[in-house]
Amino acid sequence: MRAFESTTWSPPPDWQRFTTIDLHAEGEPLRVLTTGLDPIPGPTILDKRRYAQQHLDGLRRARS
Repeated sequence: MRAFESTTWSPPPDWQRFTTIDLHAEGEPLRVLTTGLDPIPGPTILDKRRYAQQHLDGLRRARS
């Protein structure tokens, strides 16, 4: 069995690609998406938060 060669693998074209940065605030870790997500609808931050809670929670729970 050959060792896995990362240079020969590429993700399927239908996978969505995200760019993130890892941070911490007061010792609490967090990951911020910097690209790859369409704009979140809503006129206010509260509306955007509500939309994200209802429609994007799978991203929050995803593991890297």
